Amino acid sequence: MFAMPANTLAVARFKESFRHEHLQNKIKTGASFYRILSGNLCCLFSVDAPACKQNIVKGYYTDLLFTLKGLPVQSGMVLVNDDDTIVEVLHPGQDGYDIQGAMYCPGWIVPGFINSHCHLELSHLEGKIPAHSGLDEFIEHLSSIRDAELASKQLAMKKADQAMSEVGTVFVGDISNGSSSFGIKADSSMTYHTFIERFGLHRSKAESAYESGKALLKELQSLRRNHAGNLSLHAPYSVSEELLSRVCTDLVQTG
Repeated sequence: MFAMPANTLAVARFKESFRHEHLQNKIKTGASFYRILSGNLCCLFSVDAPACKQNIVKGYYTDLLFTLKGLPVQSGMVLVNDDDTIVEVLHPGQDGYDIQGAMYCPGWIVPGFINSHCHLELSHLEGKIPAHSGLDEFIEHLSSIRDAELASKQLAMKKADQAMSEVGTVFVGDISNGSSSFGIKADSSMTYHTFIERFGLHRSKAESAYESGKALLKELQSLRRNHAGNLSLHAPYSVSEELLSRVCTDLVQTG
């Protein structure tokens, strides 16, 4: 058995447009799950270790199977058991490789995708700031945009979460300056790690920036799921030496 990021494999069918269709069927079994979609995404499976080869209930084969070990497997197959755990990856000709009764997923089976830099709480700003305008103009445009209503923010975040999931994303590193996205994360099918972002150049405000971040982190850690997170700094040029020292000390102490 091979280790996979976020313990998930996604079955993706790539087209030039890379458009995804609506979810047709979704089945959950505890923390493990798989999805059956039409269009670009076929299935999503949980991968757990150690693997158990008992109660194999389904095989899935595809044109090209990526496993993160070696070259892609042409016409590769995965076998899953009754709790959706992938228990074996098979090459054509291996014992157990049998397309009779197995589901064919045209395209590729690939490891679940990771979005390592996300700002879910800013989803409502999509399309409202010109691209390639540079940092100065970006900040100017951002400050000129009035805050959207809470309901529209929540809807935008929910749509963004669903869009990431539907294209095979299974793990998200999300940057948060507030708690508005916490509820969306708690209900998400994906796994999130939240970076509570701190910034500020005024030395006198370093302690308050740190303490407000710790309060947000405590709120995050009270969620029923997706409560993993830590403090983080925006950039070396946007923090004071005092804030840098305070946050770095905290990270060393909390691991």
